[in-house]
Amino acid sequence: MKKLLLSFVLITLFFSAQAQEETLFDNINVNGGFGGPILEIGLGDGISTAVGGGGGLLIGDIFIGGYGMGNTQDNHFSVDGNTERLDLGHGGLWLGYYAPSDKVVHFYGSTRLGWGEIDAAEDNGPNNLEDNVFVLTPEAGIEVNITSWFRVAGTLGYRFVTGTESNTFYDGSDFSGTFAGLTFRFGGAF
Repeated sequence: MKKLLLSFVLITLFFSAQAQEETLFDNINVNGGFGGPILEIGLGDGISTAVGGGGGLLIGDIFIGGYGMGNTQDNHFSVDGNTERLDLGHGGLWLGYYAPSDKVVHFYGSTRLGWGEIDAAEDNGPNNLEDNVFVLTPEAGIEVNITSWFRVAGTLGYRFVTGTESNTFYDGSDFSGTFAGLTFRFGGAF
């Protein structure tokens, strides 16, 4: 019995050493990672300032990761004599491109695709409504390599918000608009 078990183990080891495993992402060369805060400042469209953060994996001159954002100012609406406060929070997938990254100043662009929620409440009252939304945020600008592990990007972008319920006193355009962005990326090569 021991000889049979030993023979089986040796044969298995021999064939597994000969086989070459194929994978879906074999040729992807992940060369680093990052994380850091994100700031969006509304530019005259009535959208409020939002803060959040994100992180991702660096794959050549692109990155893929995740993010989360929330408003820092309340949007106020008057409805039937009551003042309603609206807050937006969202998070999801973050894709970006930066090149040529070996230069001190270079192009930076990203898109955030997220899902979130608008919370509506009377001032000093309980939440009246929670509305699920989809958020698309493309942006482009320049990035500066401060050190080998710290980069700052200044961008202009547009936040698209869609999917609000049709019977609400607001719609996606109340949260959509142009913004100036700052992204701080901490990290580097593995």
